[in-house]
This record gives sequence, C-alpha cells and structure tokens, in this order.
Amino acid sequence: MGAHSELVEEPLENRSRIGIGPVRPTIKSKNRRDIGKVIFRKNRIKYGQEVTTANLAGEDLSWTQLVNVNFSSAKLSGANFTFANMTNGNLSLANLTGADLTNAILSRGNLDHANLTGVRAVYANFTYASLLGANCPYADFRDAIFLNANLNGVNFTGANLSGADFSCSGKGAMNHTYPSTTSDADIANANELMFGLKSASISGAIFTGANLSMANLKDVDLSNVDLRNAHLTGAKMPDGTIHP
Repeated sequence: MGAHSELVEEPLENRSRIGIGPVRPTIKSKNRRDIGKVIFRKNRIKYGQEVTTANLAGEDLSWTQLVNVNFSSAKLSGANFTFANMTNGNLSLANLTGADLTNAILSRGNLDHANLTGVRAVYANFTYASLLGANCPYADFRDAIFLNANLNGVNFTGANLSGADFSCSGKGAMNHTYPSTTSDADIANANELMFGLKSASISGAIFTGANLSMANLKDVDLSNVDLRNAHLTGAKMPDGTIHP
C-alpha cells in the first residue's frame, strides 16, 4: 500500500451484516491512486467510491451494496456479483469476462463499451442501463430485464436471451430515471436511443420467449436469430413495419 494508507477495523455494528459474520481489517486509502491496488473483500467498497482501473478479477462481491460505485476500466473478469446492488454504477470499459451477475441489479448503470463476454447474468436487472457498444458474445442473459435500456451497437452474438424482457413496460418495470450519463438531447430522442438495437450484432443469439414488445428492431439483421415464441407486439421490425 502507499505511504498514506491506514489499517482500520470495521465498526462492531457492521460485522454481522448480510450474515457474513466477523470480518477482517481492511485498508482505507487517503490517496485515490492507491485504490486500484486494494484487494476488496465483502462490504469493503462503499457508496459512491471510485475504484477505476482496479484489479478485482475473481473477487467475491456477491450480496454487496455497490450503489454509485465507479468501476470504469476495472478488471472484473470472473468476479462474483450475484445479488449485488450496482444501481447507477459506472462499468464503462470494464472487463467483466466470465463474471457472474446472476440476480444483480444494474439499473441506471453505465456499461458502455464494457466487455461482458461469457458473463452469466440470469435474472439480472438492466432497467434504464446503457450498454452502448458493449461486447456480450456468448453471454447468458436468460430472463434478464432490459426495460428501456440503451442497446445500440451491442454485440449479442451467440448470447442466450431466452425469456429476457426488452419491452418499454411490463414485468419488472420500475420508476427509474435515465442514466446520469444520458444527455438531454439523448432523452429527447429516447424512442431511438433507449428501446432499440441499432447497429447491434445478434447473429446466432437466442431470443426464445423473450419480450421484445415495442422494441425498435429497424435495420437489425435477424437472420440466424432464434425468435421462437418471442413477444413482438408493437415492435418496429427490420423493414420499418410495426408488428401487430
């Protein structure tokens, strides 16, 4: 650690939170440059903290509260985020290859250009999240929620999205605001930005039983895509027509 770090004990009243029992001392850094060198354990990353460029590959961060945490460009491959609350977090450019996001809450999060190759995100909640240009080949998004998410330029090649919800409203709908990174101009064009798959790569993706109601699929190449039993009511199809 750097010269400006100190070893501190967790307050006694926090030691039994979420059933993890006694905890080890942790490092609190007074210098933001030291943060990326810290190996965080359960409940060590605090509300709104910056951990940009940190190496947390393989770390167990399940069931943690990670609201507003900045993970931009962090190394998170193989990390366990099951049931973690990452609302309004910044994961842009982060490497999440092979991470487990099962039941994680990523609503209003920024995952622009993140690497989600092979992630497991079953039942994950991406409501109002931005995944602009995110790389998600061969990921497992079964029953995930993408209500009003920005999926422009996302790569879903070979991904499993069976039962996922891409609609503008429906199951799991929550009263969220737009991501903090979304400009007023983008909000004004929300029909194109937030509900569509513009320039997305979805070859070989599995959308069986997925809810694509009201989704914007204009100009999306649906060849070699499994849409069996998918719900397309009101969706704008690749040729510009509206599905009945």
